[in-house]
Amino acid sequence: MSMPCLMLTTLPDHESALDFARILVKGRLAACIQIGTRVDSIYRWEGGIEEMTEVPVMIKTLTYRVEEIKSMISVFHPYDVPEILILNAEASAAYLEWMHMELGDA
Repeated sequence: MSMPCLMLTTLPDHESALDFARILVKGRLAACIQIGTRVDSIYRWEGGIEEMTEVPVMIKTLTYRVEEIKSMISVFHPYDVPEILILNAEASAAYLEWMHMELGDA
């Protein structure tokens, strides 16, 4: 049985985050996506310090969907190097069952 994981990324604005979330949930790649409020990001890029406002996106999925979602992020995302962080997770039996059902595994 595939295990739950969280995938984290950011998008430049709320509308693009909503559009992306809808694509993943409709395509049964994610069981749930949470979109946060705008955050200020400070990071190094091409030798300089950059500051940008972004919208954090937390994707709740199963490990067997990770590669498909990584591909979708790379295609959909406007950044040259989009943030893709993958965190293995544990879930209650009921929540894990729900995730499998929503991703078309039940």
